[in-house]
Amino acid sequence: MRRVLIYAHYAFRCVGGRTSVLRVIAALAVGAVLAVGASVAVVNVAAPTPEPPNQPLYNYGGR
Repeated sequence: MRRVLIYAHYAFRCVGGRTSVLRVIAALAVGAVLAVGASVAVVNVAAPTPEPPNQPLYNYGGR
């Protein structure tokens, strides 16, 4: 695991130093916000509808 972290550190360092690490952190934050927003939207769409009025479906007249 330590070797992977060292490789990742050098990879970020070669690409652009701290700015690339900040970009990755920013991308993770944006992804988390989008994931939370999508899950809230799905829950709101899947929420049960209000209870329908307590009336007969058909009007049979005076029976």
